[in-house]
Amino acid sequence: MVCREFGFWAPEDFHAMDGIYELRSYQLHPGKLLEWGQHWKKGVEARRQYTTPIGAWFSQLGPLHCVHHLWYYKNLQERQMSRERAWESEAWAKAVKLTVPLLTHLDAAILRRIG
Repeated sequence: MVCREFGFWAPEDFHAMDGIYELRSYQLHPGKLLEWGQHWKKGVEARRQYTTPIGAWFSQLGPLHCVHHLWYYKNLQERQMSRERAWESEAWAKAVKLTVPLLTHLDAAILRRIG
């Protein structure tokens, strides 16, 4: 799969940190990438105050209509707390409400740095 970075989600000055990473992958309905991106951009801005976004990408070759994004957390407890706080944001809740119908499938994985 070849992916391209979303322009609205500029990558952090990333260097591997201890802690955990959550990789979320969404399969979108064909033709819904731009609509998804417009809504998600607003949600990400709201969510930045609660957690560290690492990056977001969409597929260009290989399986199409796929979106991936990566978040950093110090531990699982911080992940849980930041996700709970994000739901208090109207902008985050609205972005999720508008993007979920555009999905056909969701995968989430917790990753740790090795070494």
